Amino acid sequence: MGWYFLPAANAPSTERWFMFSPEVGDTITWDMVDPPIARSDSSVVSALLDGIEAFGRGEMTISDYRLDGVPSDVSSNSKYDVKLLSFKFRVVLSWPANYKSQ
Repeated sequence: MGWYFLPAANAPSTERWFMFSPEVGDTITWDMVDPPIARSDSSVVSALLDGIEAFGRGEMTISDYRLDGVPSDVSSNSKYDVKLLSFKFRVVLSWPANYKSQ
């Protein structure tokens, strides 16, 4: 979403870190880490996230981006009309050396 790149947005900067695992979308689903479940048993969610992070991590550095529709008042609801036209980035990924895809 383009408005994530507005100066007043409460969003990560041009450096963003993330984690990934081939289990996400397969044996680990969104429903397993969705807030209603997290409230009932945060230790389960924490263990799932730890497992994802243990598999793989990444760092994305955004070097350039172009927006369209930037409102003059970024506190207004018009921020949702901001379009991300393009962006350039570099990604570094790490995962276990012994991993074999199926």
